Amino acid sequence: MLTVNYSRQAIKFLNRQDKGTKERIIDNFPSWDDIGEVEPDDVDIAMLRETEVNPDCKIFVSNEDAMKELGLQ
Repeated sequence: MLTVNYSRQAIKFLNRQDKGTKERIIDNFPSWDDIGEVEPDDVDIAMLRETEVNPDCKIFVSNEDAMKELGLQ
């Protein structure tokens, strides 16, 4: 299983989701090889811009700490 560190911004997003949605998002990320390459759309570009200005996008926590904070462990 792939171990992912989560940004504070990702945890904020996931905390707004119900438990089933959190689990579905996290469990659907088995490896980097499963992610295809696509052209970014307007939402992707806005998210990339946010990573430049939002400090929560630059602070990461371990997978274990994220799962505890999200109530999934």
